[in-house]
Amino acid sequence: MLNINKKTKLSDAMKEYPGLKDYLVTLRPEYKLLENVTVRNLLAPRMDMVKIAKRGGMSVEELLDLLEAGAEQIMAGEPEDTAQSEKFKEDIKSLMRRMNSGEDLEEIKVQFKELLKKVDPVLIAVAEAELTQEGYTIQDLMNACDVHLEFFAEGLAEAKVDVPEDHPLWRFSKDQEVILNWLQEARELVKEMAQFNSMEEAKEHVARLKELMIKIDVTDNHDVRQENTLFPILEKYGVEEPPHIMWEEHVRMKGTRKGIKKALENPPAGWDYKKLVEYLDGLMITLVETFIQHSMKEHQILYPTALDLLSKEDWDDIAEESTELGYFELPEEVKKSE
Repeated sequence: MLNINKKTKLSDAMKEYPGLKDYLVTLRPEYKLLENVTVRNLLAPRMDMVKIAKRGGMSVEELLDLLEAGAEQIMAGEPEDTAQSEKFKEDIKSLMRRMNSGEDLEEIKVQFKELLKKVDPVLIAVAEAELTQEGYTIQDLMNACDVHLEFFAEGLAEAKVDVPEDHPLWRFSKDQEVILNWLQEARELVKEMAQFNSMEEAKEHVARLKELMIKIDVTDNHDVRQENTLFPILEKYGVEEPPHIMWEEHVRMKGTRKGIKKALENPPAGWDYKKLVEYLDGLMITLVETFIQHSMKEHQILYPTALDLLSKEDWDDIAEESTELGYFELPEEVKKSE
């Protein structure tokens, strides 16, 4: 008998029974998303058996009966190779340390990018956190941050859904392109501010940074359109967790932007210029990385799910409601590339 009940989280069940994921995939096509490691990391800790059953169009009692029927297969599954994950994490930390050792930085960056292709982004965050506990600062990890942000941005470009220009998802995707361009410019400005000694010396950079943050605030319109058109329709079809997660990340990114603007307008008392720039850079790294990974989740999970489920009438409704809510203006260079 399996130790699984209706309140059991999917993440806990998969940890105890490594064969559960593969068994679920055989039960319903709706569970094939679990084959994607990003999807599993995103959804498994948030979904109990009631939600899993609902996703598969059955009652939780039916699901539990099916799991008991497949108990032998479920318990026979091979556990994930935690030793391999631990090795990858240590390899990441080693390369991050070497980036500050005086070795050929470009060669190390190539090795780092190759390693990033094999690991989940969560592992990178764990490695960075452990190095921070060892005494490394944001500045020490700057080269590594630059590489993995560049790598994630390249991944986002490759992950984009392919839809015609009159499709609502095309505009959501184009919005992301513009927002990322502005975020990356803002990050570069903060990095360049490190070469100055005061806010007065860096006043042109500060002015442009403030201007960019205003532009990025205007793009809240992108979030509002998603939250009021796409998310409710997905929830109507029973896809609840991904929109909830995306909404939470919208709120978190707004909070980070608010912290950047507050620090620019009113730096904390007692902070010198160097500490302020380091603080701003930490927030910008967090904001850019969160936005890129947020966008990748949308292209890898949210948008494909929507394309599978939504009808033409649904997409027509989204287009009409989006027009009513309005759009922020795309820059000229983006319009020319349409």
